[in-house]
Amino acid sequence: MTATALIIDKSTDRLRELKDLVTGTGCFDQVLCCATGRVAVKCLEQNGVDIIFHGTRQVSRKSLSWLGRLEKNDSWLDIPILVFSSAQQPEDRVSCIEAGAADCLSLRIPERELRARILRFLSGKKRIEKLRSTNEQLARMAITDPLTGVGNRRHFDDALSAELKRNNRSRTPLALLMIDIDHFKRVNDSIGHQAGDRILKIVAETLRISVRSYDTLCRFGGEEFAIIMPDTSAGQASSVAERIRREIAAINARGTYGDFPLTVSIGLRPVRGTETIEAAQLICEADQALYRAKNDGRNRVEIFRPVENFIFTQPRRPRFTPLSPALSL
Repeated sequence: MTATALIIDKSTDRLRELKDLVTGTGCFDQVLCCATGRVAVKCLEQNGVDIIFHGTRQVSRKSLSWLGRLEKNDSWLDIPILVFSSAQQPEDRVSCIEAGAADCLSLRIPERELRARILRFLSGKKRIEKLRSTNEQLARMAITDPLTGVGNRRHFDDALSAELKRNNRSRTPLALLMIDIDHFKRVNDSIGHQAGDRILKIVAETLRISVRSYDTLCRFGGEEFAIIMPDTSAGQASSVAERIRREIAAINARGTYGDFPLTVSIGLRPVRGTETIEAAQLICEADQALYRAKNDGRNRVEIFRPVENFIFTQPRRPRFTPLSPALSL
């Protein structure tokens, strides 16, 4: 087992004694030493530590106060801490456990017993880390579209709700882009769903590299994607939308994906910092802008314009030539 130990003790003699005791168990390939809790925190920031040994002359609230600093990092809370006291009292174990330590031991503990305790704590830490990793993976899967790797509809709903609340508090603008792949159903019908899946991945990746790190990109459903853009004015969002439209249209222009006319229509609904709007209305109005882009010929960006009694009409069907089954995407 590869493991790293960290020993903390301001007494040089006791630190040396504790290091000999810990090293003698044969459980560690690296043993780090420091004198204070403050230095220990810096050491934790720079090294992966599996277990901490804290030596003190007497257990007290002051000697254990540094343990509170470990709360700044969730992963540090999984590190078992063993306190060693030169003058151990019956109530010391309770005080240490209440402060966040795993146990309080005597420096006179037999080496074999200490080894058994260390192995048990290291095994427990490994199980906790594995469980944490699994939970994080499940959490990511719960909000990720499995085909494209971008956020799913659940993630979109949560993110939009959070951004609208932030918008109401900070009075900063935001924008919502609704993006739909043109003629996607005909592509599926002509050259198959596997080709359609590849197109979805191509578009998702193009969108991914076009957005900022703090934007939220999601697959809204089917061939439709959505981008939530915080702290973004109408002009900025319009520029981004037009750049996205050109980038996706250029994929076909480069000839990389055969003759498929890969284009998108984009509906933009900007929200002013002084504006209050519900999520459902925002989505509806971004969709209205998207439908207008579809009606007006596709492969274009439309910004929402309030129109009384807006009625969606089915776009006129352009001439369409069935695509060859041999088309390579």
